[in-house]
Amino acid sequence: MFPMGLLLCVLSGCSTMTPKYQLDAFSPDDNWHSETGQISDRQATEDMTGWWRKFDDELLNQLVQLTLANNTDLKTAQLNYQLARLDQKYAKVDGVPSVSATASASESISHSSSSESFSDGLSASWELDLWGNLASAQKSADASVAASLETLHYSQVSLIAETASSYAELRSAQENLRVIRANIAIQEQSYDFVKWQKEAGISTDLEVIQAETTLEQTRASLPEYENTVNQAMNRLWVLTGGLSDGLSRQLREYVALPAMPASMALGIPADTLRQRPDVKAKEFAVKVQAENVVQAGNQRYPSFNLTGSLTGGGTRVSDLFDLDSFITRLATSLSYSLFDGGTVKKNMQSQQLQLQQSLLDYRAALLSAREEVENALGTLSSKQHKQKALQLAEDSASLALDLANVRYEAGLIDFETVLDAQSTLLTAQNELATNRGDILSAWIELYRSLGGGWQGLTSTTDGLDA
Repeated sequence: MFPMGLLLCVLSGCSTMTPKYQLDAFSPDDNWHSETGQISDRQATEDMTGWWRKFDDELLNQLVQLTLANNTDLKTAQLNYQLARLDQKYAKVDGVPSVSATASASESISHSSSSESFSDGLSASWELDLWGNLASAQKSADASVAASLETLHYSQVSLIAETASSYAELRSAQENLRVIRANIAIQEQSYDFVKWQKEAGISTDLEVIQAETTLEQTRASLPEYENTVNQAMNRLWVLTGGLSDGLSRQLREYVALPAMPASMALGIPADTLRQRPDVKAKEFAVKVQAENVVQAGNQRYPSFNLTGSLTGGGTRVSDLFDLDSFITRLATSLSYSLFDGGTVKKNMQSQQLQLQQSLLDYRAALLSAREEVENALGTLSSKQHKQKALQLAEDSASLALDLANVRYEAGLIDFETVLDAQSTLLTAQNELATNRGDILSAWIELYRSLGGGWQGLTSTTDGLDA
């Protein structure tokens, strides 16, 4: 017997409601641990758009464009977005009646005679969407497309930042090579000078050996930075999908590190972290899971199917088109599981628990975004303060070497003091060059952690929606 409660539910058109959830409850406050200025949301958006152009480096701009055009990971993300759009496009197919056609012909042969027969038919079926499953599936497909688009945006954010970081690593290593080679030139002069003094009977063998040792130790540091240059070139080659010979030659030529931007998006309200593409993707994943809860709940209700068929037959082909010979059948069926061993209930509970998991994933992504921004701000601040001290140290070391050379030529100090001054200057210059590269990398990481890079890229989905 059909359950009365279920009958009342059918008559009243009941269905599972989309569960309520509050994403705003997971938003972090604006009490940043790092010191920031205050800017408007509009200024923040402007600072995020094409942030790498702030470094005023045409080669970097070219590398970023090549990455956006050719990177294989980005193309994969674009294909995933295209697949999601395809699923969205056909999400309503389940609500459209399905129709199939059949036709057959046969011949029967006996010893004395033969006969032919023909038949054809059309059949259709349609599941009535009384509980809103079709609308729920459409919402889920829409949210999946939005999540896929945000994933595509985050791929752009990550790849732009990685390209800029590899370029910064390349230029930083080249700057260290420049410093080392300049010091090698100075130390070679010292070595030649002390050898000349030895031949003149002024210096000793010990001073010659000390000068040679210092020179070779400095030369020994060259391969490490040369290897860093090669690794950065290899990474850029992969990111951009291949570098032309001309571009490779340009990159291998020494160019100073890009200039640091005069300003950037500091002081952004913490709530804007919700607009970071990976966080937005998690938000849309919550919406998808909420619709899964709806569809799982609707499994408690019966399904209604409307089926029909139209058939015809005869001994001649012309009989197939004789309307009088067609047989029409129309039927309605109801399907309801009276006992399923708790399968539907278990699925409902499982989908509700997965909704809670997706909410936690969203919160974790938001907290992780906050952590990355805080760390990037802290790193940038510390490197900037360190740069001031390193610049003073480099100035002092340079002055000390000049004084040591004068005093040595006057015979007031030994040559070992000059070598110590040279080593001190080399260390100070190397640390200064390395820290400048670190500052540049910190800027890049800060832009990445804020989710900058995809804004303003009008070609994000060009050609994918056709």
